[in-house]
Amino acid sequence: MESTTGWLGAPAVAGGFRPAVPAGGSGVAAVRGLAAAPFSAAFSTVTIPAGTTPLAVAVAQNGNVYVGNANSANVTVINSTTNTVLATVPAGSDPAMIAVAPNGNVYVTNQSSNNVTVISSATNTVLATVPTGGARSRWRWRRTATSTSPTASPTT
Repeated sequence: MESTTGWLGAPAVAGGFRPAVPAGGSGVAAVRGLAAAPFSAAFSTVTIPAGTTPLAVAVAQNGNVYVGNANSANVTVINSTTNTVLATVPAGSDPAMIAVAPNGNVYVTNQSSNNVTVISSATNTVLATVPTGGARSRWRWRRTATSTSPTASPTT
């Protein structure tokens, strides 16, 4: 029986494909095989073209793989069954992290443009761009021994 998680805890998707981001370059390797034996003879690698510096990866409930391309300011959508690019969706500057909500919306944090791009996984189009505020601050959330809720404090 196949594992429900892939490398580094990434969810397994239809057909047993798991996204893996190669170091540098502008492609995404999709690996087929068991997560427990990624280096056995039971896997093959296919390089799929993506944007420049593919960084963030998430898998939606429909099996599509979303790859944030840090230096291209876009997200490549890949069909995990056919290993083909379905769409290239514009995002903000430096898409750094991607999360998929239970409703199927894909949320992309754009590190340099201080916003979040919301993508519909049904249509692979941008639903909204949500501003998140100004430049990154040097503040962090922490709990103290005397507080029951997180408080903001400057980092040192």
